[in-house]
Amino acid sequence: MGIRNQGLIEQTLRATAVNPWGRTNNNGADLVYGAGIIQIDKAVRLAASRGPALLTLGAPTRTGTRLMSENPSRGGAALSLRISHPGMVRVQLYDVSGRLVRTLDEGSYPAGERVVRWDGKDDHGQRVGSGVYFFHASTPDGVENRRVAILR
Repeated sequence: MGIRNQGLIEQTLRATAVNPWGRTNNNGADLVYGAGIIQIDKAVRLAASRGPALLTLGAPTRTGTRLMSENPSRGGAALSLRISHPGMVRVQLYDVSGRLVRTLDEGSYPAGERVVRWDGKDDHGQRVGSGVYFFHASTPDGVENRRVAILR
């Protein structure tokens, strides 16, 4: 991640933080808690409104990923990747806390469209519980994330 992206991320987190204590110093920060409590949902929405630069780390172009399954889903999900340059592709699935749930695909592939399917299981073969999960797709074209909700 470049310094420019890191600065934008920090700025977004500060701009959406809440200071419920009302104590501030000269620069508007709380003396103990700094900018306040992070509101990640608002930070993500603000970042998304500013464009993909804040949501993709070091990736100026988009891969053209799209969720092919229903959202929310009762089982797994399928993701379509449109790749314009041949090279390494990695698709991983994370839970809402940022924990890696499963690596779904990893390898060198030609340009074109590729479909990655997830059966609703983690790396240990156990079915995941209800919740929000994130596909993290890294291709020669860039990095994208897609969200899917699983209902059991």
